[in-house]
Amino acid sequence: MPSANSKYRHLTAGEAAILEIIDENPEMRGWVESLRDSPFEQCETCQMLTFKSLKSFYGGQMFRANWDQVKDTAVKGCHTCRVLYFAYMGAKIEDSGLVRTAPRPIELCLTWARLEAGYWGNQFIFCKTGFMPDVPLDDCEKELNKIITTRFIEDDPGSDGAFALAESWILDCVASHDHCLNNQNVELPSRVLDIGEYITTGRAYLFISGGVKSTYVALSHCWGGDAPEDGLIRECTTKNYKELRAGFFVSRLPRTFQEAILVANQLGVRYLWIDSLCILQDSHSDWSHESELMSRVYGNSYVTIYASAAPNSDAGFLRCRPRDRRVRTKLCRVPDSLDRWIWIQWPGGEQVWNLDESAGPLWSRGWAFQELVLPPRVLEYGPHAMSLRCNTQHYEEDSRRNTGGTHDGYKELLWIMSLPDIINSPSLEHNSFSRDPGGTTMTVYRRWYNLVEGFAGRELTEETDKLPAIAGIADKIRQITGDSYMAGLWKNDIATGLCWGVGTRRLPSKYIAPSWSWASTIGTVRYPIPDDLKFSVELVDWKIEADPLNPLGEVSHGFITIGALMRPFDISGDNVHTQEDYDHEAQKVRVNLKRTRDRSNFRYSPLKFPLSDQEEVRDPRAGGTCAMWFDVEPTEDLKEVLLVDLKAESYNMKLERPSGSFKPEGIILQSAMTERFEATGTAVYKRIGLWGRSDAWAEWLEEGEESAVLEGWKQTDITII
Repeated sequence: MPSANSKYRHLTAGEAAILEIIDENPEMRGWVESLRDSPFEQCETCQMLTFKSLKSFYGGQMFRANWDQVKDTAVKGCHTCRVLYFAYMGAKIEDSGLVRTAPRPIELCLTWARLEAGYWGNQFIFCKTGFMPDVPLDDCEKELNKIITTRFIEDDPGSDGAFALAESWILDCVASHDHCLNNQNVELPSRVLDIGEYITTGRAYLFISGGVKSTYVALSHCWGGDAPEDGLIRECTTKNYKELRAGFFVSRLPRTFQEAILVANQLGVRYLWIDSLCILQDSHSDWSHESELMSRVYGNSYVTIYASAAPNSDAGFLRCRPRDRRVRTKLCRVPDSLDRWIWIQWPGGEQVWNLDESAGPLWSRGWAFQELVLPPRVLEYGPHAMSLRCNTQHYEEDSRRNTGGTHDGYKELLWIMSLPDIINSPSLEHNSFSRDPGGTTMTVYRRWYNLVEGFAGRELTEETDKLPAIAGIADKIRQITGDSYMAGLWKNDIATGLCWGVGTRRLPSKYIAPSWSWASTIGTVRYPIPDDLKFSVELVDWKIEADPLNPLGEVSHGFITIGALMRPFDISGDNVHTQEDYDHEAQKVRVNLKRTRDRSNFRYSPLKFPLSDQEEVRDPRAGGTCAMWFDVEPTEDLKEVLLVDLKAESYNMKLERPSGSFKPEGIILQSAMTERFEATGTAVYKRIGLWGRSDAWAEWLEEGEESAVLEGWKQTDITII
């Protein structure tokens, strides 16, 4: 990996790594071009390399006495030695300054998808092994396929070979996956692009489906910032609607849209859905109506193209990857073959400057989240590779095995929900997808909370899009459960739904949702709830005022009235920080509670208040604390809050020491008032956080000794806005 301040920062990380090596070794400058364009050459030693001799089972093969010998044959023209020497120099630069191991002979050894070539200092030297993209899996013996699992990535994601690979994944999914809908004869969305004449005339037109059944592809993409005024057709509006209906040249579309049409055509699909061209962007009523249908639009697609390589509509996602981002050549022949070769490559993987660059901007966008979860198949064109995620598995461009990669956790919800025993089960539980037969049991609601955690921190241009941007997934869960949706929460699991905590303490600039909904905040959200923790509350009354055209979308007002145990809690005094020391004699942790008025650590962890300062408390050892995970920083004039206990009556919570995992017991409320309730005299509150107890003496309590207990609870009906 090149240094972060490399002078080649404007290039890909792989190109920079190679150029930094050449800067230190100018004689290697011509090697990259020769490896790419010159006829293949091997020295006598490399000509003797065989798959059998290199396998780790046989201990590998002695290669050279030292790296100077490798350099000598590389200088003389051996392509294999040139790639190996690049790998050596890369390890040497990356390992700069570390203690060196004594020089020793170089042994080459094939160990799963890579060729090991010894060490430099503490740095492992290896090249990735693999086959070129055109080598079919069936062409190689079983033992070889177990070790050489890599397919090298196409330089051109728009090549015939890349399209053929993508199509083979999709056909395999449709033919062999019981839990992936084939969606080859479904009702089309309200409007789609008809690209049937694209090849012959270069034209497409906006088609009003009117309930017609067929097959279509959807596109998930980044819109980007303000578009230039270049005359391209970027969106459908009431002004250009008739023009789009009549037909237009595809060349008038931004590059990302043109390439989506190319992919759909290569897959043999006539219809394509693109949000900006199939929804009237200057009509609120049309936008609201169509956004309510997102679960069907993406859920019924044959495949959704996930254009994560394109930061905007103009960039495109089929750009050729720089050939000089790696060096690659042949290693040895496939056994019993004259024209099939095992290849080696350095750097081993696609080098990136940072993780954001490896994923692409689409992965941080809020609207794109449900576009990843809802479709039965997602064909991703990423910055460095292509992949297909379906409800059953994950296909990767650099893997020769269709089982390569791991099952996508977000799409697991849709996989589970397609099972008959889930649909017919009152508990709505099923073992999570796992290669371990044991698995874990998780309700559909718990899966929803996992999805909320993955969605909430994503970026939205408009804050008020938070609920509309996940409405498609909510609609899918509503179809299965028949439950009522309450601005991000579910009526039949309202107690658990209330127990979210924020990762980023920031409120929106305008109203998004009631304070008791996770959607009322900006930034990441967590549901810190252990599997065994159960919640319960009586829902006395509730009301949500939502967009009538999309009841699962934008919300203008809402309240709940719940019946639960409640008590006041004084936060005007000290909070405590903890210091832990291990008592070796007792083999337990001793916790010291240090009182302070300093709340500077609040942004990183909950505030902890000593229970001994409160009225109506049983705390014999004076070690009890109440941790409060506030949604926003409490103001200095806030002296008292209201705690609501949401634990199920039958649940007996065992307290842990303060440094243990935070276990919520309920929510924190603050008095509020609005004009809606002022006339009726109804006292209303807003949610401001979560609370949970801990005990510094939790590990020291004797048999039958009680942990710290809060008393003074009263059963009350209370309204929260």
